[in-house]
Amino acid sequence: MSAAASGMYSVHIAGHGMVSAYCDMDTDGGGWTVLWSTSGADDEEPFTSDTAVAVGDTTPLAGGAFNIDRTQKALFAARPSETLIRRSDTAWLRVSHAPVPPVFGDAAIHPLRRTYPVTIAAANGLVVVTATGSMGVSTSSVSGGGDFSVSLEPVTSHGMHASADLVNTGCSNQLVWSYSSAQADSDGKYGSSVSMGSWSAQGTCDGSEGGGVAMTVAVRELAQGACGGSSWCCYFCCVSSVRRWVCVVVGMRCSCVVPSLSSWMCLSFTCSLMLLFRLLWRT
Repeated sequence: MSAAASGMYSVHIAGHGMVSAYCDMDTDGGGWTVLWSTSGADDEEPFTSDTAVAVGDTTPLAGGAFNIDRTQKALFAARPSETLIRRSDTAWLRVSHAPVPPVFGDAAIHPLRRTYPVTIAAANGLVVVTATGSMGVSTSSVSGGGDFSVSLEPVTSHGMHASADLVNTGCSNQLVWSYSSAQADSDGKYGSSVSMGSWSAQGTCDGSEGGGVAMTVAVRELAQGACGGSSWCCYFCCVSSVRRWVCVVVGMRCSCVVPSLSSWMCLSFTCSLMLLFRLLWRT
């Protein structure tokens, strides 16, 4: 049985029904729901933007610009989740927290600023290296950037400029920064000032417009999700029903949100199959 391909899917969110989402089924086992992507060009929507940008001729995984609104970002990140920041199949960061709070879609709470202590994992060839650090999101004083950050140390607010919140002086120790104060027009370019594993330092933290680094931000529900943590359930049930139920799957990892009936069917099928294998093995 082949793995599901990356692309647009209908995803079921409890209490909200079916919504469309772009799913990354390739990076680090797949199962990621893409929230935002930038090509690095000037005048693109920042990560915290509430303006939706549809998938264009260039897909998010190929470096195309893409964005979903704040309400959908909050919905996809509402369950315990981890974050993917991706530049390619081999250059990515996996962070142990959702990138936005569950209230992110509520206009009344903006401007906001949230930072989280996190564990950061980075691809490094055939292995993964880890470190502790901080991830933050801000909609407060970000016309010059600083709306999203992943760093190896807590970020000093407005370290580079009063219009750029989550930016250290010189963007130091930031695996992901956003900074473009030359024109405070809320489209800061993104880059990295430090390497970790295959994630190299890229971009110039000089406040200029354009010339940013293409990257994607996505979320994936943690393994104890709606499929009950059963990889066999995911593989045999979710993949086979991907177009009937939800966007799911990923190799042998379950990251889908499945309606209760589907979960029951999935569990019944898995248990029956395991029982059959056991009986055959004994004979």
